[in-house]
Amino acid sequence: MQMVKNFRAFCRRFVDARKGNVAIIFGFSMIPVMVLIGGIVDYGMAIKTKSQLTATLDAAMLAAMLQYAEDPDVDYQKIIEDYINKNFTQSDKRLHGTIIEISTAEITEEGEMKASVTAKVPTSFLKFAHLDDFEFTIGSGVMVGGSSIEIALVLDNTGSMKGSKLTALKNATNDLLDIIYPEDFNNSDEKIKFSVVPFANYVNIGVKDGGTYNVVGRSDRNEPGLDIPDDYTRTWWVEGHNDCWNEYPNSTEECEPVKEWRTCYNDGVPYDCLKTVDWNCTGDPGEPVEHCEWVEGVEKRKNYKWKGCMGSRDADHRTRDEDYDVKVPGMMMEYNMCKDTATLTRLTSDRDAIVSGLSKMKARYNTYIPAGLMWGWRTLSPNAPFADGSSYDSEVVRKVIVLMTDGANTRKAWGKWNGLENDDKAWKRKLGWRSLHNTADVYGHNSSWHAAQYANATTAELCTNIKAKNIMVYTIGFEIEADSEIENLMKSCAGNGGKYFDADDSTELADAFKEIGKSLLNLRLTH
Repeated sequence: MQMVKNFRAFCRRFVDARKGNVAIIFGFSMIPVMVLIGGIVDYGMAIKTKSQLTATLDAAMLAAMLQYAEDPDVDYQKIIEDYINKNFTQSDKRLHGTIIEISTAEITEEGEMKASVTAKVPTSFLKFAHLDDFEFTIGSGVMVGGSSIEIALVLDNTGSMKGSKLTALKNATNDLLDIIYPEDFNNSDEKIKFSVVPFANYVNIGVKDGGTYNVVGRSDRNEPGLDIPDDYTRTWWVEGHNDCWNEYPNSTEECEPVKEWRTCYNDGVPYDCLKTVDWNCTGDPGEPVEHCEWVEGVEKRKNYKWKGCMGSRDADHRTRDEDYDVKVPGMMMEYNMCKDTATLTRLTSDRDAIVSGLSKMKARYNTYIPAGLMWGWRTLSPNAPFADGSSYDSEVVRKVIVLMTDGANTRKAWGKWNGLENDDKAWKRKLGWRSLHNTADVYGHNSSWHAAQYANATTAELCTNIKAKNIMVYTIGFEIEADSEIENLMKSCAGNGGKYFDADDSTELADAFKEIGKSLLNLRLTH
C-alpha cells in the first residue's frame, strides 16, 4: 500500500510541476518503460506460439508415423504439412501473421521420422526498437520403440467361424500385426511380443513328440502348474454273453424319408437345414424273428494319450492367475475334443511364429469363452504354468488382451460329479471328466441356456480379475446380435484404455483390428 501511495504522490507532483524540463525528462524516461512492457507482451506471444507450434508438430509427426506404419508408401510429408496448416495456421486467427517453413521430413536408418519447423512471429511493440519479429526453429522426431508391449490375441475358432468368417479373421489379425510389427521392423530388443490363443470348447496348448508342447518354448507336460498324467492303457474284462437282435425276413415294407426345412444351430448360430421329420412307409413290416449269438469273454484295451487339450480348475480357481499348487488338468480322453483346435502360440517376439500360429487356425466345435480368456491371461502372466510375461508391476511394459468372438457361450465347465458310482468317479477323474466343458449344469440339465448363464458369469468374473491386473482389454463382437447378452458382456469386459468394437461384417472386422493396431502403436511411439 505504501508503494501505491508513493506513486500517487509522484503523479500529483508531476501534474503540479510548472517547469517544462520535468515533463520532458519524464516523457523521455517513459519510452524505455513502454518498450520494455511491449517487449514482454511480444515475447509472451512468441513463447505461446512456440508452445502451440511444438505441440502441433508433435501431433502431426504422430499422425504421419501412424499412417506410415500402416502404409510405407504414404506421402508422410504431405500429412505433416496438411496437419500443421489445418491445426495451427487456420485454427487461431491471432497467429495468421506467423510465417512458418516446414522442413523436408526424413526417415533415418534407425526408423525415426524427423522434421522441423522454422517460425517468424511478428512483433507489435518492439517494432519501435527495430525488432520486427522473433524467429525460432523447433524439431520433432518420432519412432516406434518407446515402450514394450505384450499382446494376447484370444480368438474364437468355433464351428460357426467356418469358411469366409475365419478367412476374414486371419486377414484382420495379420493387418494388426503389420501395423504394430511390420516385417522390416527391427525387434531385436524384443519390445513387441505376441501370443495367439485360439479357443473353442477348450484351448489346446500343443503337444509334440516326447511330450513337449508348443512350437515356441520347450516346456514339458510336467511344467509347474499343470496336472497331466503320463499316457496310459486301460484294460478290462468283458464277460461272455448272448448278443441278440431282431430280423424281419417276411417284410415287404418300403420307407422313404419325409424332410422339411428347419432352423438348425452351429455353436448357437442359426442356419437353414433340411431335416428328416418322419418316414413314409408302405407294405407289411412282417413279424420279428430273434437271432442270438454267443460272444466269448474278452479282455478290452484302450490307449489314453494327452493331445494338448486342457480343462478347467475348480470353481474357486478357474478365474484366478494364482495358487497353481491347484494345477490345471490335462484332458486324458480316448476321444479328444480339442485335438483339431489350433494350438496356442506362447508369448514371443518371433514374428514368424506369430504368423504361423495365425495361419493354422481352424473352425471346430463349440464356444466356451472362459477357456480362451484364461489361457490368454496365462500367456501374459509372470506366473506358472508359462511364466513368459513380465511382472504385473512393470512400469515399462503394457499388457493387452484382444478378445474376439462371433457368438455366445454354449458350453460350461462341470461343477460336480453327478450320479457316478465310486469306481466311475475314480476313472472319470483320471480321464479328466471333472474338467469337461459341456452343456450339463450342476442340476443335471442338458441345456445350452443353462450352460451359457454359468459360462457368462465366469467370463464376467474373469474380465474383472484381468482388468484388476491393469491389463488393457479390447473386445470385438463379430456379427453378433445387437443388445444381446453376449454383446453387453463384451462391452463390460473391455477396459483399462481398451474398448468394444461391433463388427457386422468382414470389412468392419478388419477396421476394428486396424484401429486397435493404431492405438497400440500409439502407445509405443516416442518423440
